[in-house]
Amino acid sequence: PTPPPLPIPAPIDWWTFNQTSGTVATDSAGSHSGTLINGASWTTGVNNASAVAVGNSSYTGGGAVSLPTNLPSTFTLYFWTMANGFGNASGIENNVILGGENYQQNGFRTAFSSSGVFSFWTTESGGTLNLADYQGVAIGTWNQYVISYQNGLGNLFRNGTLVASSAGTYIPGTSNMGINTGV
Repeated sequence: PTPPPLPIPAPIDWWTFNQTSGTVATDSAGSHSGTLINGASWTTGVNNASAVAVGNSSYTGGGAVSLPTNLPSTFTLYFWTMANGFGNASGIENNVILGGENYQQNGFRTAFSSSGVFSFWTTESGGTLNLADYQGVAIGTWNQYVISYQNGLGNLFRNGTLVASSAGTYIPGTSNMGINTGV
């Protein structure tokens, strides 16, 4: 006999960022609402009426969104982003847009290089996984990214196309995750 299909798992966290005011980014899955801080604000999004604008570099006073959770040991992370520039020439680690880590111990980072190439990595967070797109994206355009990790294999998709795949380790983070900008 054919085994029954596996149930589709419900999201652990789901931030739609469709609020239009205030400082709370509601978790539609119900468990980890985020907080807009340091001047982060609501703006026009791609699929929803709103999105979060974090402005310029959080290292020089830009905004951020603090999310009181981190990625589990197996995950799929899905989000849209629109870069307003890639001008930070001092290194990709200063262009971080989404991350959650205890430096050199656990967690992850995502960022754009100065040429607009998106990457996800755990190599500064105790792991060995490094996923990098093969081409840069245009400033001012919305792009969808999906990062999946299971059983030591990571995959990076941009706008529905697989752009990178690699074996490596990810050690689940123990600190909050956050959205910010270094560009």
